[in-house]
Amino acid sequence: VPELLHRPDLQVRFLDYADLPAHAAEADATHLFFDIDNGFVAYQPGQSAPPLLRAIAPTEVEAGRTFNLQPDGESALQAVAERATPGTSVVLAGHRLVTSYVNAERLTALVPPDLLRQPGRYPVYLDNGIDQSNRLELVIQGEEQAPLAAAPPAIAPAVLPSPAPTLLGLRPAGTKAGQGFNNEPFGPAMLVIDCTRAEPGATVMFGDVAVGVVGNPACPLSVPVAADLYSQPGAYEVYLVRDGEESNRLTFVVEQ
Repeated sequence: VPELLHRPDLQVRFLDYADLPAHAAEADATHLFFDIDNGFVAYQPGQSAPPLLRAIAPTEVEAGRTFNLQPDGESALQAVAERATPGTSVVLAGHRLVTSYVNAERLTALVPPDLLRQPGRYPVYLDNGIDQSNRLELVIQGEEQAPLAAAPPAIAPAVLPSPAPTLLGLRPAGTKAGQGFNNEPFGPAMLVIDCTRAEPGATVMFGDVAVGVVGNPACPLSVPVAADLYSQPGAYEVYLVRDGEESNRLTFVVEQ
């Protein structure tokens, strides 16, 4: 590009994504289009697949409550995706959120407190400026008001258990026998678990072996997996357990 800028016949134009369909037919060997928001890659209309939103965490929150609280008071929404790019944004209820690109499969978006005040079911999707993903829902629950009534004098109010944690997905969902995954330099394999409502102190189980303890903030979880746990082919259940209560189970498959 620096060499081309010295050519007197070079013209550079900036187009909005909304204007691209009208100019797509102009692309040829002398009229080059580049997507500067998504890594300065060649723009090929109609040849790229839209992003896919696999999961969000959390999926349910209480009205007026924050989650994964950030220093500026905003909440951090985790998105598990496919084909995300540096220019991909998370959109909640029509509001484009400030989004951090981790990799093509993971994004983190900041949710202002104002968007969490009204109960309802709000669509969440990905937008890379050209294409949009499928829709998922973030449920904002309102506080239920119990009718006023005199409680029986000899009966104590019931204590409701907290909602059980839910595992949404594993990254990766499997490997080949003896083949590491998500390894840090000179470190062990790392399993990323997308989840909701995982309370600090819960134990992460890989088969019948405890591989970690949930910290704070909880989701998503990253736990080390020793090499001997994936050295043999098989299917290993991953789940959380705390005070005798278990989450749902997901299967990590080790192939031959």
